[in-house]
Amino acid sequence: MQERALRYIPHAPVAAQPAKTSGPQEDVREIVKDGLLLARHIHPGEFRKGLAFYSEDQEFLQVGTWRYDQGQQLRAHIHNVVPREIDRTHEVVIVIQGAMAARIFDEERKLVETVTVRRGEMLILMNGGHDYTILEDDTRILEIKNGPFLGREIDKTLF
Repeated sequence: MQERALRYIPHAPVAAQPAKTSGPQEDVREIVKDGLLLARHIHPGEFRKGLAFYSEDQEFLQVGTWRYDQGQQLRAHIHNVVPREIDRTHEVVIVIQGAMAARIFDEERKLVETVTVRRGEMLILMNGGHDYTILEDDTRILEIKNGPFLGREIDKTLF
């Protein structure tokens, strides 16, 4: 088997348009500043039948939804070992219960937008910065990001 090395440059300009998603595009809102994609706010609502992605092929995290009927068989598979170079952490937060506000900052740490993420919604954070404020008691959020985590001093710049 031949290995491929993939490289994605996150600072390359990304057009302010919906992702190539096979998911319902009206459920995706991109937050873009100066051509750089900072985040995607996704309100999945009714999942489309089958497999639908809310991310581009070259992005560090692939985010999609499944909607199948009972008995659907998804073929057994193994993910191949393929060298990849990743130079930035991407983060996905999914609100399971409650709500939060997320402030989205550009690369210069300037506030671009504040979004409210509610139960069943998700936010994919790709470039720039962000912070969160919990809006309801007992809010529960699932966070997913690429690793490995190298420690706060290396992985994050607080501001």
